Amino acid sequence: RNLSVSVNYSNNGYAWAVCGRKLLIWQFRTSGSAKTGQDINKIPKTPSRVAPSACRELTLPHCDIGHKARLITIFVNEGSQTASCLAVSTTGDVRFWPSIAHDGSSIDENGILEGQEFDQLMTLSTQGYLLITTTCHLVFLQLLVQGGRQRIVHRTIKPPSGFFGGFGKKFASIIIGMNSNAESENKLIKITKESSNANEHSINVLSDYSLQRWQFTNNAEQFLFEDQEISKKIRDFFRSKMWPNRGNLN
Repeated sequence: RNLSVSVNYSNNGYAWAVCGRKLLIWQFRTSGSAKTGQDINKIPKTPSRVAPSACRELTLPHCDIGHKARLITIFVNEGSQTASCLAVSTTGDVRFWPSIAHDGSSIDENGILEGQEFDQLMTLSTQGYLLITTTCHLVFLQLLVQGGRQRIVHRTIKPPSGFFGGFGKKFASIIIGMNSNAESENKLIKITKESSNANEHSINVLSDYSLQRWQFTNNAEQFLFEDQEISKKIRDFFRSKMWPNRGNLN
């Protein structure tokens, strides 16, 4: 009651629901009924179902503004018989369960990017995970074993900030009438991933004012470009399709 509910599922056969701090996880089909990396929209309409099993319940970290199912992922490591779970709160607290069968066996990492609201968690195959905030800040997240202990490691990813890059942003702010808090107002619209193989991913980040493209390869990232005129291009394209014989519409 009075709590938002969100759900999600993965093509490895697991689904989960979030209600408050409660996370419910169940398996709805065997992992062998769809190939690894298969597009979620191409899963057969009648997949092979598993026998009814208990629904696992885990406790998410405390969060004043609620949790989102798209900030959670369920996966099965190679050679393992049980699934693992990685969850990130909207305020940046991370909790990892090596096994969803044991709620009390989790490890935490708190406040990985304070002052930001996280919106989505994206899996980059064997490399790690990419987090994005509602204002288009990127954080690369990894689960590593160091000294025999599992750790959560993260680092913030930023575009290069040379002289011309900084000047370009200031100039764009003047043109479109953004104020001094422009960065916080650059709202995320969509993030997409294109994967050529398990170790190479192209990430596109579309915001209110720009389109960024990144390349992730073997735990390293490369900033490819940023288009700060994407809004104008979309508007011009829409105008050319809807009113091809009209003049410029501002």
